[in-house]
Amino acid sequence: MNSEIMVSAKKIRTEAQIASSDPNGSIWVGANAGTGKTGVLVDRIIRLLLAGVSPKKILCLTFTKAAAAEMKTRLLNELSQWVGMENKEITLRIESLIGRPVDPLYIKLAPLLFENILDTPGGLNIRTIHSFCESLIRQFPIEAGVAPYFNVIDDRAVAEIKSEVRMSLMMNPKASNPSIQKSFDHLASLIDETSLINLVAVLDINPQRIEQMIKSFGSINGVIKGLRKRLNINDKETKATISSNFLGLDKDSLLYVAEVLNRSTPNNKARALIIKEWVLSPSLSDKSYISIFLRKDGQAKAQSTLITKKISDADPEVLRVMLIEQNRIVKQFGKLKALAIIECTQSLLTIVFALRNGYQNIKLKRSLLDYDDLILKASHLMKDGRSSWVHYKLDGGIDHILVDEAQDTNPQQWQVIMALAEEFFSDRESNVKRGQLERTVFAVGDQKQSIYSFQGADPSQFKKIGNLFGKKVKAANRPWEQLELDLSFRSVTTVLKVVDKIFNSSDAKYGVVEKDQRLNHLSSRDGQSGLVELWPTCKPFDKSPDDPWDAPVDQLSQKSPLVQLAENIAKTIDEWLKSRQLLKSVARPIQPGDIMILVRTRGQFAEEMVRQLKKNKVPVAGSDRIILLQQIAVMDLIAIGQFALLPEDDLNLAIVLKSPLIGLDDMELFELSHTRKGSLWERLKSM
Repeated sequence: MNSEIMVSAKKIRTEAQIASSDPNGSIWVGANAGTGKTGVLVDRIIRLLLAGVSPKKILCLTFTKAAAAEMKTRLLNELSQWVGMENKEITLRIESLIGRPVDPLYIKLAPLLFENILDTPGGLNIRTIHSFCESLIRQFPIEAGVAPYFNVIDDRAVAEIKSEVRMSLMMNPKASNPSIQKSFDHLASLIDETSLINLVAVLDINPQRIEQMIKSFGSINGVIKGLRKRLNINDKETKATISSNFLGLDKDSLLYVAEVLNRSTPNNKARALIIKEWVLSPSLSDKSYISIFLRKDGQAKAQSTLITKKISDADPEVLRVMLIEQNRIVKQFGKLKALAIIECTQSLLTIVFALRNGYQNIKLKRSLLDYDDLILKASHLMKDGRSSWVHYKLDGGIDHILVDEAQDTNPQQWQVIMALAEEFFSDRESNVKRGQLERTVFAVGDQKQSIYSFQGADPSQFKKIGNLFGKKVKAANRPWEQLELDLSFRSVTTVLKVVDKIFNSSDAKYGVVEKDQRLNHLSSRDGQSGLVELWPTCKPFDKSPDDPWDAPVDQLSQKSPLVQLAENIAKTIDEWLKSRQLLKSVARPIQPGDIMILVRTRGQFAEEMVRQLKKNKVPVAGSDRIILLQQIAVMDLIAIGQFALLPEDDLNLAIVLKSPLIGLDDMELFELSHTRKGSLWERLKSM
């Protein structure tokens, strides 16, 4: 084998990557984006296998099915190549993997690893946390308190069941509880049905927090009592009592103020009249009187706008009375707002828990579990003292736990993982007797990359759990390290410096980077050029009045900011290609395949971007995801099917005739349709 092949077989790894994949100790890894987290996980699994660990004793938990599939693919691709390799090439691969001379035993074992995995029942134990919890519950359904024949429902089925419960409750709220009817009536006077559904959906994003709140306060009434205390509204205060206090005022003082104002400017005379009328007939709904003291947003007016300086200097008593009345109004309106918050919260929680109970009852009747149930049931199973024998049965099954994307693991999921590893660091002798590596825990994640917080993940848990595991491992006198992967293989230095500067010197760091932490991204692409440009924002042009005779069209306005931005990007790319601008990293002109446009979501902008590129004759691959039923070709085929079912539908038939399948133009369709006496299909048949 020539030296070029030998060099290409050797993958370059950093010292931090090699240290992170060392199977001889438990390791907690913080990794920036693009630093090779997945590669480190795959390397660690391979090194565990090389050390003689059985595939069934390795559990790798990741967050998505796609990530699990990617990890399996990488691992099997690597090990499958080892099967036919010569010893020199395998030696290079393993030396790069472990960072030191190779043990001859590894050379003999390496070609057998692929076959060993294929012969292991169930194969590699790389799965999502939900998949693992499901398998755990299926092993111990009785202990978990579920029916052995339970089914797991996905997010779509969950949405359908919740919609079913919601419709049932809204159609007949009295059937459940009179308080539910009262709550619906209350909220119906404030918001529409769609807004209520959206509000309930927001609260349902993290039901564990709602349930924990109820558990802490004992009941919904307990929550409301705590809210009253927090908002400083006692149990005896109602809208009636607050309104009564609001109407109790110092009439003589206000009438004096009105007399003084009446001797002033016309504007003050108008205000004096409003005050007099209000004193004679005070009302909460008198907006004219309230506007004298409060702004439109409900905040107190400044002293300078409350009364003129000339009047306050001439008669300080007027200013004193006005300030007292303003403070009284602000206080009473604040109490009314607080009371409204309390009442709305009580109504909303009543409906949320009615919906939640209905949803849970349907799941129970139909023996269904959703993804949250899998985690909660597994968590309770693992920490339930009556199920200690579950730990015993699992004790011989898992020796090494690896957690990917650990920043997105929520507290309940961590409870499952910690329960699995509970005995890892309590009995050193039992591990030594087996003649294998001591049990280890490995996790890799990055708090800055947490994108699943809406599923209950708490990024700060990554560091806290790491410290907790560190104490346990050190107490057992086992190897423990906390490492950082900060060398990016994805971005150039210029881009990373901009990121560091933004998150180290502005408020942008809060919620992303800890207060005492400074980002310091490193790039492996030294010497490669990069550029960060900030373009001016695109603003909408002044819109001309619509002609009422114009037909409405479901497309973006040609003057919208999205269209402007897409046009600017397309024109810039077109200029690059036409001017043959040099791509310095490969020393050749830029080609269309060198350019990637990243978008937050595949929505209107992505579609408009593709359209503008095609308009400028820039070769473009198009969207990598489409909504099948929204594609013109598919819609035409559906129209043909609908025509076969109902030929008398003239509009649908017109769509078919205008489609490329028939190809009539507007005039031909008009001539065919305008003079017809029956349906369009009858006209076609008579021709």
